[in-house]
Amino acid sequence: MRSQRAPDRDSGASGHRRRTGTSMRLSCAFLAAVAVVTLGLGVRQDLQVNASVLSPAAVRNATAADKQEMCLFRAFRRELPEGATFYDSDANLGHFQRLAELATLWAVPEQNPAAAQWRVAIVPGHCARIGLKVWRA
Repeated sequence: MRSQRAPDRDSGASGHRRRTGTSMRLSCAFLAAVAVVTLGLGVRQDLQVNASVLSPAAVRNATAADKQEMCLFRAFRRELPEGATFYDSDANLGHFQRLAELATLWAVPEQNPAAAQWRVAIVPGHCARIGLKVWRA
């Protein structure tokens, strides 16, 4: 008759440990591969963005926009007295935002046209195709 031995607990546990160690190494390798691919794509995207922002055409456009803004800024300060209240007669929200920024520390934008001393509007003109129109309210 054969002797019956109790199964060895260590043999089953070590096999389980080997499988767990292998799956852990595969998981780490997979995560490392994903991280490397993600990092590579991020670097590629950054290089493309930098190239587009620093291209000669982008620099020319940014320079033209800065010159236009400085021209409007000077016209605003030249035409409107310091501390004056003004109403933006232009219905364009973008123009209102621009005028409010130009007015900072110089004039006060007014929401009520009756309370404003001056009216201001961005119109076609000499500052790279736009200008500033200022008149008494």
